[in-house]
Amino acid sequence: MQTDFDDLTNAHGPRIARLVAQARRLIERTIPDLTPKANPGWRAITYRHPDAGYVVGLFPFADRVEVVFERGAALADPDGILEGGERMKQVRYVTLRPGTKVPRDAIVRLLHTAVHHGALRRAGRR
Repeated sequence: MQTDFDDLTNAHGPRIARLVAQARRLIERTIPDLTPKANPGWRAITYRHPDAGYVVGLFPFADRVEVVFERGAALADPDGILEGGERMKQVRYVTLRPGTKVPRDAIVRLLHTAVHHGALRRAGRR
């Protein structure tokens, strides 16, 4: 499976591959119950939670990595880092660029909120 992950990230060069690896470590250490999956059709690494379903994905591009929250429009964003509200109905994302600081604490908060929200939603308690 590692080859699938590498195939998705290495195509964009070493700086993007390192940024994806850093984001993966952050996500997987923050919520160990998330299961990563290489999704070549989406050109992404997606994460599912046993109670919350699909929560977040990493989408590498030539110049950036987008951390996409599936139900990001429903998440509180006290740090103001979520993008996409002007053109996306449901998802929101955080853009990571090589050479810039990853907003670790803000992403950790969003991950916890996204899992909680997803679990409540799937249990029918929006």
